[in-house]
Amino acid sequence: MKHFLSSRVPVLRRCAAAFAMVTGSMSAQALNLGALFGGGSETLPLPQAVSFTYTAGEQLIPDKLTAEGIELTPAVNGQALTHYRLYWADMQGNKILSLPLLGTPALITELPAEGGELNYRFDEDTIVPLQAFSVLACSVGANGEYCGDRAEDKVVYRFRDSDLPGLLTELPLLVGDIGGLATCPSLEIAASCGNQMCDALETAANCPADCGDWQLASYNYQTLCDDIETLHTPSSVDEVKQLVSAAAAAGKRVKVTGKAHSATDVMCTDGVLISTAQLTMHNPNMGIQLETFEGVDVVNVPAGTLMWDLSEWLHPRGKSIGYTHLGYAFPTVAGHIATSSHGSSPKHRTVLSHSVVSMDVVTADGQLRHFSRGTTNKDEWKALTANLGYLGVVTRLRIEVQDTKNLHVKVTYHDDDYLFNNGPDSAWENIKQCDFGQYNWYPGVGKVVRTCGKETTAAAEPGAQNRLLNPSVPAQIFPFFKQAMHTAACNPGGYLDGVMERFRYLQFVNQPPFTKEQDGKTVFSADVIGPQHRMITSTLVDGQDGFFQMDWEVAVPRANAAAAMEYINRFLHGQNRKNLDVRLPLVGVFTRYAKSEDHTLMAYTGTGGPFEDNSHVVHIEMPIYVPAGFSDAELEAYMAPFVEYVTVLIEDFGARVHWAKNREWAFELQRELGVYDYGKRLSRFNKVLAKLDPNGVFANEYAKRIGLEYPNFDYPEHW
Repeated sequence: MKHFLSSRVPVLRRCAAAFAMVTGSMSAQALNLGALFGGGSETLPLPQAVSFTYTAGEQLIPDKLTAEGIELTPAVNGQALTHYRLYWADMQGNKILSLPLLGTPALITELPAEGGELNYRFDEDTIVPLQAFSVLACSVGANGEYCGDRAEDKVVYRFRDSDLPGLLTELPLLVGDIGGLATCPSLEIAASCGNQMCDALETAANCPADCGDWQLASYNYQTLCDDIETLHTPSSVDEVKQLVSAAAAAGKRVKVTGKAHSATDVMCTDGVLISTAQLTMHNPNMGIQLETFEGVDVVNVPAGTLMWDLSEWLHPRGKSIGYTHLGYAFPTVAGHIATSSHGSSPKHRTVLSHSVVSMDVVTADGQLRHFSRGTTNKDEWKALTANLGYLGVVTRLRIEVQDTKNLHVKVTYHDDDYLFNNGPDSAWENIKQCDFGQYNWYPGVGKVVRTCGKETTAAAEPGAQNRLLNPSVPAQIFPFFKQAMHTAACNPGGYLDGVMERFRYLQFVNQPPFTKEQDGKTVFSADVIGPQHRMITSTLVDGQDGFFQMDWEVAVPRANAAAAMEYINRFLHGQNRKNLDVRLPLVGVFTRYAKSEDHTLMAYTGTGGPFEDNSHVVHIEMPIYVPAGFSDAELEAYMAPFVEYVTVLIEDFGARVHWAKNREWAFELQRELGVYDYGKRLSRFNKVLAKLDPNGVFANEYAKRIGLEYPNFDYPEHW
């Protein structure tokens, strides 16, 4: 099996300044450029004063924007002037003759020498990264047009940022042809890798996504499974039984996958792969229903059902799975449970594994077996509820349900010293009052975004939706964004890296992570009331599949969390082995909450060691961009700080790594340190494994990595 991280959209070779954007708060903000004059012409001087005001919509990148109120004051030597011309330009004041993003001519307007007013309206369907552009004022007279001979001679208005003034002076450094920034030798490969074509510069080594021979890819293309013998998509439980029986009889190994949302090789096999894509609530042979089982209200749901589909089905029936819903909409129910994945709540249960009441499983002998919380051997049950896909093919589950709620969600913005205040107004004290709560911390900017949702009896607002993990980068400028990220990856901790982190924070400020309908339009809002599941779940970034990321996520006992965050703060600000400032321009340091419960053996939030029963767990996640085309040495150097970060958290702060994220070595380190031997949990899991799959039918390389043992199966040496 191969692992790679790549990009997927071709790059437009335009100015890198397209990564910066105007803020919606700049309505009617004015700029007086003062006595800007530049010599170079005695008969066509520059205007000595130019002021611009404009109004913008609520969104950072609005689909409709009106710029108005541009006024010009003539130059002192105004007798030579007949009129002014205003042009769209790049951030250095160079005319932009082709404006595919704006869909409009470069010349904005002409104004008389005595001054005038500009009212400019974009087409309704135009999306404009306004701060990528400037307005250039040129004076015109009998001898022609004069716009300035040098950059310092030009009268340029740049649409400015009011929150982070430091960005204003830095942005001009980003301007120009991308060739000026393209010092990264893999930029050309990154531009095309992932377009589903093996282009001229691509090989199986530098772009396995396009040129490699693989049968299954993780949702983010971090992991490619290239040893699969056959892939099957059964539509009935009987088909699953037949597939497992035949494979076991032939001495072949089996694995199961849902939406491939695990970004590790836990889903890979060198034998038979079974997809649950047809084992869903939409399959008429499977069905879905609410019922009472073992005295508990449950939903009886097929294993391959998407989490989003389940919640949308429950909602009109007045039910939900509470705060156990993932932040992502599209993993399957069985996959969510198998990897003990989680939502975020300081007050309520967040791990779906702990809410399972029964499951149907096709075990290694090809038989369908029924297990339940009330009747199954205790350790068997605790193994099944975070099974990692090693105890059989789960076909159905019964999951606890509760009455659905509406959440009133507010997003607030703070200086990041807020995170390190241990008093009564600490980050923990402020978040624990929330039914749904999380933080996004941008350490390079010194800012933190707090999201807090509280249950309410108030009605939901129309169209209320969570866009948390999709602070949108519109398709029109996405190639620019990706190009900047890749160039920054060639110089981690450098200037561009810092600019990109500030860019993403500004998106959070000016395009908050929630939307609702107002006057028939979708608007972004930091204050929304909506259905519980839609407030805590995002549709992820499906529209930006040209961008590859990976997630470094660990769970830390809350007792150790304050010290861990202090360490992370030092680490990100240069106190690491590379003495490198580490920037996080995706969603920052993403911090969420869960409770530790003694319901599973292998849940990485389960009790044992420093994870005390019914105590809190802090999930600390660093999603990062990962470039395509890097050599092994370049990628190793790029990843080194994150390897250090995860290692220290495991070794010094009692952290556990998310089963479906991180990289191979993290799981091996956990095994070496005996992280899951607290309470002999790994040993107990292996005893259940020996009973249900003694011959290693469901074994794979990942199983060896995490320490699983089989009585009648030895791992191949090449694993």
